[in-house]
Amino acid sequence: MVLLVDSIQKRKEVSFARFIYSLGIRNVGQKTSSDLSKKFKSIESLSKSSIEDLENISDVGPIVSKSIVEWFKDKDNIRFINKLKERGVRYFLEKTGNKFYGKKFVITGTLDKMSRELAKERIISLGGEISDAISKNTDYLILGNNPGSKYEKAQELGVEIVREDKFLKMIE
Repeated sequence: MVLLVDSIQKRKEVSFARFIYSLGIRNVGQKTSSDLSKKFKSIESLSKSSIEDLENISDVGPIVSKSIVEWFKDKDNIRFINKLKERGVRYFLEKTGNKFYGKKFVITGTLDKMSRELAKERIISLGGEISDAISKNTDYLILGNNPGSKYEKAQELGVEIVREDKFLKMIE
């Protein structure tokens, strides 16, 4: 039971881009959500944006901007966002940069302090790439509990193996 509660708590913190995407706004996919999260630093500022504000964002045209503005005009949607906040759902602004530019990461095992999805989001936000398979082109294997065969393959290939605590320091 404790593990279930911990697992739920970990997923209450998501990137702002993922938060926007999860709202299910018509015509707003992952890339647009990411672009919106870079322009607007809070859900409140996004909710107050005009069609003109939105169309100034690369790849956001009249159809997408209209969908966003209409979504935020719906009182039920605002109540939904408020309920999420009341239940402890939080988002964080992603650090953007090129700290991991050109670096390839693979994650194996169960992470204790963050979900795999959150770890992937942080890597990508810092310019890194995620892969599901270990190869000679992999730069880092993030090692969680109960790793699978990826751990052994990484050792064979000489891939740098990073435990979760060191990874958390890398993404600070």
